[in-house]
Parts: sequence; structure tokens; C-alpha cells
Amino acid sequence: MIFDKVSKDNRLTYFNDGSRGFFKKYISTENYHLKVSHSGMSDSFQREIPTINLFKIHGSVTWSNSNDGIEVSLENEIFEKLCELSDEIINSIDSKWLELMQNVKILIDPSKYKEAILDGQIDEKVLQEELSIIYGYFSREIDSFYKYYQKLPVVNPTKQKFKDTVFQQHYYQLLRMLSFELEKTDSVLIVFGFSFADEHILEIVRRSIVNPKLKIYVIAFDNNAKSDIERRLGNLGGNIIEYLPSKKSPDGSEIKGNFSYLNSLFDGKVEDGK
Repeated sequence: MIFDKVSKDNRLTYFNDGSRGFFKKYISTENYHLKVSHSGMSDSFQREIPTINLFKIHGSVTWSNSNDGIEVSLENEIFEKLCELSDEIINSIDSKWLELMQNVKILIDPSKYKEAILDGQIDEKVLQEELSIIYGYFSREIDSFYKYYQKLPVVNPTKQKFKDTVFQQHYYQLLRMLSFELEKTDSVLIVFGFSFADEHILEIVRRSIVNPKLKIYVIAFDNNAKSDIERRLGNLGGNIIEYLPSKKSPDGSEIKGNFSYLNSLFDGKVEDGK
């Protein structure tokens, strides 16, 4: 949706997600590194237009294996089925929530999960306990959902990567391309919403830090997230890595590195909002 809006507002902008085709589109790393030019009808002067390349290193819900290739389609039956199963789980929980609250006192209202997590009111351990209790009541619905979820060509935040050879090859090709980009002169890496828990990407970034012309901006959600990322990257980088937010708000509270903060940076605003 964002790229559609950008293309509408800026017609001379080319978006490339690595797919090519008309009736059927297929993904390939060979479809990157393109230079797109434009010339007017009455002149022969060619001008290169801005190109936005999107690399989906961890896969996509729009991908599927087709004839030993990766086909891209917005009409994904597996994803649509997952949406249906997800709605069934939500409806089942809603219908029995009062009963659950009466029998299990530690449960938190799911509508308050987001707020509780962002505010640091519940940690991973508490959330895991809650989900285990909920699973005990709705295991059939959740198992059915997970059965279909395993068919999606996406990398989960675990050490297990793609099982399918086609997706696995594409995954490692994209990682090599990431490595090459970080080795270029005056490259800039902006990290947002990523904890560096993926060992492959972590190692690539750690190796790239020897590039003195590289600049890395890490937007951490809070001080705890910043500490975890610093621990994973180690004592490397010097002035190459800059952690944001680096200031506190005027009232002394911690500025969260959320989407609002990220958008404020893209809008050219400084960290204190002035």
C-alpha cells in the first residue's frame, strides 16, 4: 500500500520486489540491480529514475513454490485459510473469555496485551504462561491454524530456516546480496524492529563493521532493547554504529523507538520533537 501511494504521488519512481512476469510473476535475484531510465516523447534525453528495491529476506505470505520457482501472487489460498482460522480462534476465545477469567485469575484481557507489552507490564515469561493456558482450552483450533501456518514460506525467529530447497537457495542468495551492499562505500543501514536474533544476519553485520565507510543507525525500542543489541553486536563499530533514540523527552521520560519516532526521523524532525 505504501509503495502504491509513493508511485501515485511520484510517477517517475520504480518499485522492484525482485519479481517479473505478466499473468504469473516469479521471484529471482537476477531481477535486481536494474537501472530504469525515462525519456520524453519529444526528446531523446534519458534520465535515470529513483528505484526502490525490496528484499524479503525472511520470505513472504505472497510466495509459493511453483515448478521449482517462487511464484508471487496476492491471491494466496493458504494465507486466506489462515485468516479464517485466526478469526475462529479469536471468536472462540471471546465466547469463553468470561468463563476463563473466572477459572484462571492471572489472565490479562487480550485487548490490553499490546499496551501491557509496550509499557513493560508483562514480560516474555508471563506472556508464555498466559498463552500456554489459552492453548490448553483451544488446542484443537490452534493446532489446525499451525498446520496451515507451517506451509507458509517464511522464516520464523528460530534457528530453523527454510525446509524447502528452492526457498532456502533464494534466502542465502539474498543474504549474500545484503553482505555485498554493506561492503560498498558510503552504505547506510537503518535497523528498525529487528533484535539481531537471526544469527546469519548478525554475523553479516558484524563482518561488515570493518568497512570504515559504512554507517549503521540502530533504532532500539527502549534501553533494554538497546542493551540486548549492543551485547549481540559486541564492542565493534566505534563511530560506525549510532543508537537512537539518544535523548530523553523534555519531561525526562524515555523516548520509545516506535513507528511514530521512525516517521518523525523521516520527516526531518529532531529527537525532542522541536
